[in-house]
Amino acid sequence: MYNYRMKKVRVGVVRGGSNKSDYQKSISTGSILLRALREHDDYEPVDILIDQEESWHLDGTPLIPHQLVYKVDLCIVTIEKPLKGGYVENNIRALGIKCFHNPPAALRGYIPDSLKKVIESIGVRIPNRLELSEFDDKTLRTLHNTFSPPYTINFVNSFGEVNHIFHTSNFDDVIDVFNHHEKPEQGIYVIEEYTPGDEWAVTVVPDFRDVKYYTLSPVYLGSLNPAFRSNIPKNLSSESGFASATVRQSLDLYAKLAAAVLPNNVPTTFVFRHLLDKKPVLTRAIERYYLNDDEMLTSALRESAIPESEFLNLIIRRGE
Repeated sequence: MYNYRMKKVRVGVVRGGSNKSDYQKSISTGSILLRALREHDDYEPVDILIDQEESWHLDGTPLIPHQLVYKVDLCIVTIEKPLKGGYVENNIRALGIKCFHNPPAALRGYIPDSLKKVIESIGVRIPNRLELSEFDDKTLRTLHNTFSPPYTINFVNSFGEVNHIFHTSNFDDVIDVFNHHEKPEQGIYVIEEYTPGDEWAVTVVPDFRDVKYYTLSPVYLGSLNPAFRSNIPKNLSSESGFASATVRQSLDLYAKLAAAVLPNNVPTTFVFRHLLDKKPVLTRAIERYYLNDDEMLTSALRESAIPESEFLNLIIRRGE
C-alpha cells in the first residue's frame, strides 16, 4: 500500500483515444477526474492524452508509453474502445503500473437474466422482458404470449449499456423497429413491459462513512412519455426534483436490498420507476468503478454534500 503521508500518489488520467464517437466523452470524463484529484491533498493528477492518431502526451508534451513508469504510480483509464495495439489498460498494466478501469463484466445498465433472478428473489421487481436479435412471425407470437402492450423498446450494446428507443402500445411499431432501425453496433433489442411512474436514480456506496450501504440522495430523472401518463397522478415532490420522505424511504430500502445481492462490492446506481402507493420497479443498474461524466451521479454527490474527491478517494483506496 502507498504511504499517503510521505508523498502524494501520482495518478495518471488517460483520456482521448482514436474512436471518434467516444473521444469527447472520454475527454469530458477525464476532466471530471482531474478536477476531483486536484481537490484531494493525497493525489497529484497527471493528464495523459492519447490523440486520434494514437500519439501519447503527458500534460501536453509528447510521451513514449513506457516512460509512464517514471511519471505515475497508478492510472485511471476513461477510454472504452481498444487502440490498434489493444486495450489501453492492458498496455499500462503490462508496464507494471496499477490501472483502474471498468471491467468488461461490469453492470453498465442492463441487468443480465442470472442477476435478475437473484434480485427478484429478494422482493425487488424488474419488468418482464424479451430479448430479440431478429424478428419474425414466431417472435411476434412469443412476444404476444409473454406480456401485453404497451412496451418499452431498448437497444443493449455489447458493453451492457442501455439505449432507449421509444415506448409503444402496438405491435406495428415493434415490427417497424426491426425493419427500419439500424443497429449502431453489436448488441440486442430488449422489449420490456412498460412501467409507468416517475424515474429516480439512487446510488448505493458500500462501507462508506461507517455505514454498510450508504445511499446518496435520489436524483429525479423525469417522467416517461407524456402520452402514457394521462392516468398518473402528479407527484409534486418529484416534479420539484426532490423525493418526498415516503418516496425516498421506499427507494432507499429497495436500492439497499438490490445492492446486498450484487456480486461486486462497488458503488452502484439503481434506476427505479416509482408510482404512488406501489413498490418501485428496478429498470437499470450501473456499477461505479470511478467517477465519470454522468449527471445522475454528480447530482447525487452534490445533493448529499459529498465532494467528488471523497468519492474518488474511496474508489482508489478500495482498489489497492
